[in-house]
Amino acid sequence: MSRWTIALPLLSLALAQAGQGSILSNLSPADRDVAAKVLLSSLGDLRAFYARQPRGSTLWLFVPEVSVWTHTLAQEFEAQGGQVRFVVPEGTARTYCRLYRSDSRFHVMPRDTLPKEQSFAVIYPPAGATQKGAVMAGRYLVDRPDWRETDYLSFATPLSPTQEGLPEAQAYVWGSISQANLKARVWFKDWTLDSYENYWTGINFGFDWNGQFEAVVGRGSESFTLEGWTPGAIWFGTRNFSVRDREGRYRGYAYVYLALPTYTGSAYLRGWSQTTRYATDNDRPVEAGGYVTAEGQRYRIPGLEGYLLPTGKDLEAAEGDPYVSYITRSISPDQAPFGGTGRPEAKVWFKPLSEWCRERGL
Repeated sequence: MSRWTIALPLLSLALAQAGQGSILSNLSPADRDVAAKVLLSSLGDLRAFYARQPRGSTLWLFVPEVSVWTHTLAQEFEAQGGQVRFVVPEGTARTYCRLYRSDSRFHVMPRDTLPKEQSFAVIYPPAGATQKGAVMAGRYLVDRPDWRETDYLSFATPLSPTQEGLPEAQAYVWGSISQANLKARVWFKDWTLDSYENYWTGINFGFDWNGQFEAVVGRGSESFTLEGWTPGAIWFGTRNFSVRDREGRYRGYAYVYLALPTYTGSAYLRGWSQTTRYATDNDRPVEAGGYVTAEGQRYRIPGLEGYLLPTGKDLEAAEGDPYVSYITRSISPDQAPFGGTGRPEAKVWFKPLSEWCRERGL
């Protein structure tokens, strides 16, 4: 039995019953004495649904990834005076450690993956409210439905690299989804050499020294060479040398004097500073699936994974007792299902992303 099945017995049962659909798939009009299922087909429907929830409620979104559309759902709820939390599976959390570690809204569920069709959201009312909460379910908690009133986008976001070794990057994204004209203005965090010698390091080597040394000058350890150095040379007083790096660039100067049997002196070096620069080939078209390529380097825009891919229209939702109360009570974020029992399963529950990342050294 998996950790997820143990920790969330109701959810596992609901997902199994739903098969390829959402946890609301099996509800029909005949079940109106159990719960009232509604289909949200516009931004107006969504806002009306949110407005029926008690002010001060909290929306918990259990999704495989937090897309731009998921953020839109959250922002609309916050505009109604509510609070929002995101819960993602562990496979997604590994990539989110870098992007959202400091965002207290993000949490991790003890499950490797979650199909989009099994995404769901729970609205928990504040204590003492007469309304029992509500639920939403299905892939359109992640993928943007075909609602024309939500067509235009404008936002800035960190980019996810598609391979190791790519520089850290961000982008400003804008355009209309229906017109397939999304653009991304990409900028990179880059390193530039300082214009003056702002690092110092000592020189103290034996008589057979070859004129090479290493120093840390802002970007990890680097190798340097004294230009014109002759091993074993003898002179009186102090000599001045130009310093070059492994790529042959001038990086500063050094003073060296001979104190048999060692060479002693000081090197003054130009170090590195981190800067931000725009891609030389901006502005870039956003590709299907939310990819963008700048200066030949490919990234993915978090939340646009469904861009230019087939979509649909309706977002499923439900209100009413006892169905909704049963769900909200059974997967309450305030306590694990086995809390207070002393059983080890009580420790298996969703937790803040920052804590999850720290435990794994990510």
